[in-house]
Amino acid sequence: MAAEQQDKLLSFNAESAPCTVCGAAGRPCGRCRLDYYCGKKHQVQDWARHKVGCGALEVRQDDALGRHLVFAKDVPAGTVVLRELPLLVVPPPWNPRMVFCVGCLSDRLPLWHPQCPLCGWPVCSPSCSRLPRHQAECAAFQRAGFMSDVVLTWPDKEKVWTALSALRTHLASEKQPLLLEMQSSHSAVLPSEGALPTVLGLVDAVGWRCTFGADVRQERRWSAAARWLREEAGLHWIAEEDLVRAAGMNDINGVQLNPMNAVESLVKGKMGTFLFHALSRVQHCCNPTGLLLCRDSKAADLEQLLVTTRDVKAGEHLSIDYLDMAFQDAVTRRRLLRRGWSFECRCERCEDPTACGVYIGSPCCPQCSERGEQQLMVPELAGWDGQGGGLPGYRCQGCGQTAEVPDVIAVEAELIEMKTAMRGFGTICPHLDELTFPRGPLHKDHRLRLLSELSATLVAVVQMIGSGMGEADVKRNVARAERMLHVLGKLKPGLSHHRWALLLVKFDLLFNSLKTGGPRGPNRIRVMKERCQELEAVLVQLEPHYFSPPEKKHLFETYQKPATVFTNALSSV
Repeated sequence: MAAEQQDKLLSFNAESAPCTVCGAAGRPCGRCRLDYYCGKKHQVQDWARHKVGCGALEVRQDDALGRHLVFAKDVPAGTVVLRELPLLVVPPPWNPRMVFCVGCLSDRLPLWHPQCPLCGWPVCSPSCSRLPRHQAECAAFQRAGFMSDVVLTWPDKEKVWTALSALRTHLASEKQPLLLEMQSSHSAVLPSEGALPTVLGLVDAVGWRCTFGADVRQERRWSAAARWLREEAGLHWIAEEDLVRAAGMNDINGVQLNPMNAVESLVKGKMGTFLFHALSRVQHCCNPTGLLLCRDSKAADLEQLLVTTRDVKAGEHLSIDYLDMAFQDAVTRRRLLRRGWSFECRCERCEDPTACGVYIGSPCCPQCSERGEQQLMVPELAGWDGQGGGLPGYRCQGCGQTAEVPDVIAVEAELIEMKTAMRGFGTICPHLDELTFPRGPLHKDHRLRLLSELSATLVAVVQMIGSGMGEADVKRNVARAERMLHVLGKLKPGLSHHRWALLLVKFDLLFNSLKTGGPRGPNRIRVMKERCQELEAVLVQLEPHYFSPPEKKHLFETYQKPATVFTNALSSV
């Protein structure tokens, strides 16, 4: 395919799929490949809907960003603008505690796991060892006469997983030249001095990038993985620079699907690292224009849709949030992006010391607190770049002092320790109250409180299913979900994984309350009817997160239809 054709072709997906109108075999729209049609008649019939996203993007290039995607026209929120199948999926290096099947990429294997009979790498079963994605590397290890031990014996698990992923990508690039177009190194890598900052709520997919900064990974880890393949595994016929390039391609372009992207359905392979051609050109923004969603969360191909999170103007850049950490402050986000992706984020959110007026990164001034006043200290972000791992200065908005700043990092480490010890929110909550004004350095909307409440909200449904939930707890958890949604609306308005997950939690809390008979007492029917109305309101907010026919069907059968049953039953009472 010529380069100019590739620049026009932005969605890389199947050559045939069901017609958007009738479901018969169809071919993709020649301009955008976002929808499929069995013929001209149905394409014309669907044009009013389809034209909104068709031709929405174009490729631009400059020295700062390289190739990137820009909106060619105004596009409303909730519009699909990209549709793409992964070119490749590789085992992720970011969780050395897990064992991944090299065939299906399930993360459920024990440390003493079944092994591929031909090369020894971990598999679920012999059938997984025969899956196509494992064949090329398996043949290479057989040629080298290498037989892997079980993962438990690996001295540096991250290095070995990085090595396997690099080998898979290198071998795949021989048949898929689109992989070779991806960025494979940082041209001006930023130094990541100091240790990984202590961060509450840091998911593994982000944490592995930041444990070793981008400079360390590029200068040491990629080459260490390449040398392991050549010297220890015996694949000496592959050039070290080719393996290093493949490791860099995985590191820089690899996408980990956010767990909230699969909040309703865990599919084997969702924990892998995915390489997408078009998505590799999408830049970062903490308040992004795009959101990545599975087209069908139950399908094995894991085709992705990129949809607009808000109304977008022509000329704006297509972006996603690499961190997907809506409740983190600018200082934390900028430090993580510097270490993990080697750039300084200067988006509007990262330049705003007030965090959209929520002040999630601002501790209470200790001097004002002694006088009984809650005054917040805002970071002085102008001129701060995070070099050396240091923090910016903070200034009290009340008294103006800058000398005495609470040690919030120590507080964060303490909360992480409590969370790691699996203490429930009921235990952590009183401690949070002790840490909150007037007794401590936090305020009610500080990120450490919000992150603790978010964690408690997301596990509320699990607790309810496991041990039931009384009426008081239902009310408390619904109120907490509503509070998180309210704050999220200020920090990251529009469609987001967090909004989707919180809405699902709220729905499940309300629905299970109805299913168990609602509250006891004379007002029972009235409360149940009110909850039905709340369910209907939640469904209206949930619907924009479902785009494809399979996902819309799932929304109807799992949420809309059951809610209607209760609404109809109670309307006659």
